[in-house]
Amino acid sequence: MVDTQHFCLRWNNYQSSITSAFENLRDDEDFVDVTLACE
Repeated sequence: MVDTQHFCLRWNNYQSSITSAFENLRDDEDFVDVTLACE
């Protein structure tokens, strides 16, 4: 019999972390010509 493991991952302050990361990329002028898209 195969044992199944379940995990619940949590990222505190996700929105502020992601916003800060994109602001740093913009301020450093890295990847400024990239278009992000999702479906």
